[in-house]
Amino acid sequence: MGMKKLKILLALLIILFGVWALPASSQLPSSHIVVSCFLDEVLAVIDARAIRLVNKIPISQINELAVSPDGKLLVASIFNRNYMPVYSGPGPNLHPGTIVRGDHLVSTKAMAFSKDGARLYLLSEKEGTLYELHVPSYNLIRSLKLQYYRPESMILSKDGTKMYIAHPEVGAVSVIDLLQWEYAGNLQFQGHISGIALSPDEKKLCVLYPNESLLNIYDAESIKPIATAPVERGACQVKVNDSNVAVVLNSVSNSISIININNTLDRRVLAVGNGPRDILLMPGGQGCYVANYTSGDVSVIDLNTIRQLGRLYVGRGACSLRWM
Repeated sequence: MGMKKLKILLALLIILFGVWALPASSQLPSSHIVVSCFLDEVLAVIDARAIRLVNKIPISQINELAVSPDGKLLVASIFNRNYMPVYSGPGPNLHPGTIVRGDHLVSTKAMAFSKDGARLYLLSEKEGTLYELHVPSYNLIRSLKLQYYRPESMILSKDGTKMYIAHPEVGAVSVIDLLQWEYAGNLQFQGHISGIALSPDEKKLCVLYPNESLLNIYDAESIKPIATAPVERGACQVKVNDSNVAVVLNSVSNSISIININNTLDRRVLAVGNGPRDILLMPGGQGCYVANYTSGDVSVIDLNTIRQLGRLYVGRGACSLRWM
């Protein structure tokens, strides 16, 4: 073998072992990651320690996923259908269980379990309504009609008492008091927005402006602007890790922007797969995974060194990532 080929092989081995080494197993919140593959109509299961595909479960056109806090239940909303299958775990061999039915399930845009796992929140885009379901019966408990139309995403506060719901077209965020089941207020922004995220201490609110390719950072209480940072084309989702680093998905540019929200001059852009759709953060701020819809793979990102360690093919239309 020539010296050039030997160097290439060595470089590939370094990359591969870098993937297997990240993250440290003791820091993982779970041993597996589930990925919905919309076009292949499967749920892919990844061993998070070995970074390898260990199972594929046939599920037709998954629109959104939610996993209970204890990792024992997985709920899948199905695109444009009035039913929702529930699977039990943990582990790679998920078992089918209840199939929940109801017209309120047809246009589910986002889902989240409550902190105690006793309730499931569903966000209906078509109805413009937040629903609360009882777990494990999944009977509808109550609903709340939102004041703005076309809700697309939601984030739950750390204590589980508030829900922030983004309405991109009107540039607004609904704040819901989940204990009182009422509006706590509305946040109005200038122009079309996409993703929203809270800082770890929930004192800062990050808001994406896709038309301007900007990430704006606000005081979460007063909504006064604190800082701004440029992002790339097609910015559609943002998540903030434990180290106050915002990771922004740029769907058109096939990249992620990595921005320190305490110092927005500290920012980088990193290429990922084609058509990035979702981010799954690792604890401690050391890395993340990115689901790439068009290339059908998952990028493994080291946020300490700002590099892509590798990509694992899971199936066409990879779009939602969850710990399981």
